[in-house]
Amino acid sequence: MPSVGVRDVADFEKKVRDVDRTNGGNALSLGWSRLDRNRPDENTRHAIRAYLLASIYNNDVTATGAHAEAVRVKTFGTDWLHRKIAKRIRQYLCLDDPINTQAILYRLHKKGSGAERATGVCERLDLRVEDELARRVKQEDDVGVVLIDMQSGGDVGQNRQYGGKTILEHQQAVLAIVKECNVVIYDIVIDAKGADEFGKAYELKDLGRREKAEILKRQRRLSYGDEAAVQTIAVLRDYFKAGTRVRHIPKPSHPTFTGTLFAEHLETDGIKAVVVMGYDANQCIKATVFGVPSETREEAQREPSAKEVERVMQFHPQLTVQEAQKQATPMKKVTIPYVPGLLDRNITVITSRAVMASSYRALEPEWGIIASLS
Repeated sequence: MPSVGVRDVADFEKKVRDVDRTNGGNALSLGWSRLDRNRPDENTRHAIRAYLLASIYNNDVTATGAHAEAVRVKTFGTDWLHRKIAKRIRQYLCLDDPINTQAILYRLHKKGSGAERATGVCERLDLRVEDELARRVKQEDDVGVVLIDMQSGGDVGQNRQYGGKTILEHQQAVLAIVKECNVVIYDIVIDAKGADEFGKAYELKDLGRREKAEILKRQRRLSYGDEAAVQTIAVLRDYFKAGTRVRHIPKPSHPTFTGTLFAEHLETDGIKAVVVMGYDANQCIKATVFGVPSETREEAQREPSAKEVERVMQFHPQLTVQEAQKQATPMKKVTIPYVPGLLDRNITVITSRAVMASSYRALEPEWGIIASLS
């Protein structure tokens, strides 16, 4: 197992000073009496404190669970502790897989329009997504988390490992910050029935201000998501219960901004930057971040008349009635306008390869510096 050097330790110490996750150091207080015959020696106690510090910041142990963890490992010996300390510091600093685990920040370069998506300027950060989130929470209140389409319980690529942890574990680490810091989370799932039944999502453009306000109000209640028929998988959803600011947003199809009040939620919350994660990086997440190109397609103009269907069947007697109806249906070309994404709306996006599942496929060109990674 690779070790850590003096510079790595100094870098770790510098970064953990920026955000206190130890409850003012109380989580590192072992509380073992000198009269306790089973108390480890001084060197082991120092190693245990270092182990707890590295573990808390690497999201392997919570501050509240630190004492129980200290009791569990106190007889494991300093060699074991030092190996674990090195491993967790390396993971925290992204030393073993920096390309995939370091957070990437996207800012708007050029807005999208027509058939062209928005383009972003990429910047590689020196922290993982969850640590960048924790840092920003301390500095500002206008950051949120967008979790997209993790309603599937199957393997959608979330089991792939980056930096020694699976995508699912990296997502859980982000949600641990959400739970710890009460960050607002946008819990987005594909649920056409739910969107239509509860949010009238197909007809949002026809709703009045009062009706939209009522939908917005409902979607900002934790109970709304708890009662939904389609939900994010439990291993993630369990992180944002009990007091977390959740906006459960069912959508009719893949695009997040189409047929939903997602834009209104972001505006109401005053969000300027978001951590984006979920599935699929090359479809739903990409559309949410970079927008959805305009599309021209044919749609039925109206139902065909009986005479129109009969005329078709006269010339094509081999057709069934259903086939004749389809052929007789008058069609029209409809242009679906460009749907702006997060970048178009001047919202900064923070993500990484480690938190975006893509069914094991490489990322597509829109993702810039991490596009060729898989």
